[in-house]
Amino acid sequence: MGILQSIRERLGAAPEMPDSAALTQALGEKLQEVNRIDADILALERRLPLDVILNPDGGEASSRELADLKSKHDRLTATCAALRRENTEALARERADELNARWMTAEEWSGAVLAAAGKVDSIIESLADAIVELREAVVTFDSSLPTRAADYGYGSSLQSSAASFASAKLRAIVTREPVTSSLRTIAENDIAVALRVRPSNKQEPQSGEKAALGE
Repeated sequence: MGILQSIRERLGAAPEMPDSAALTQALGEKLQEVNRIDADILALERRLPLDVILNPDGGEASSRELADLKSKHDRLTATCAALRRENTEALARERADELNARWMTAEEWSGAVLAAAGKVDSIIESLADAIVELREAVVTFDSSLPTRAADYGYGSSLQSSAASFASAKLRAIVTREPVTSSLRTIAENDIAVALRVRPSNKQEPQSGEKAALGE
């Protein structure tokens, strides 16, 4: 059984607990033991001269106790060094796993990007077809006019500017700029100008009709 596995079992670490967290906890416990032994060693070293003087064995018991404490201190120090190495390796694994998970997430999102790009392509194709249809309708309308108003010029502006207007409007919508007009509004204005010269359907009354009307 490895160090990491034995530590996880001793701590009762849950599966979701990172290895580095378990190792950090174990290291903290061992460092506390080291600190306690350091304090015990310091206290014993201060007491040892007096024990040598006062005890019949010349302080041999205290010397053995001091040697045991230093031996335990060395073992704990070695254990802490091993835990630090294990923790460094665990952190490296966890960072690598986290980085890989982020790349996997990015790869998943790439599918949404491709789907959205394909949707835009499809809409652009439909928009292009609609613009061609509009141009053809404008040409048919212009050619159907019996006569042209002077201010109608060479025909509806939509014939040449529909695509550029649609592009500008799309750009404005995407960048959240105000949109003040539409292709339909332009068409309505152009048609109103084109039909302005159409004669009125009302017929002028004859002279007898005028007299009857008291004119």
